[in-house]
Amino acid sequence: MTDDIIDTWTKKEFLQVMSDAYKDAHGIRPRGIKYSEWSLAELKDEFLMLCSIAAENEQWDREH
Repeated sequence: MTDDIIDTWTKKEFLQVMSDAYKDAHGIRPRGIKYSEWSLAELKDEFLMLCSIAAENEQWDREH
């Protein structure tokens, strides 16, 4: 996923994918995280970080 695509996302669109992105990165659904209270910029930064973690985990899994 590129920044270009998510640069067009609305807050609603981020809110629709945050739980899945968190689960992909950490293996569990988020609890107690009120993404609806976050700004659009915070959601974008968190989404990119979660995607990065998930990619690193996938790479590690392939190598081990």
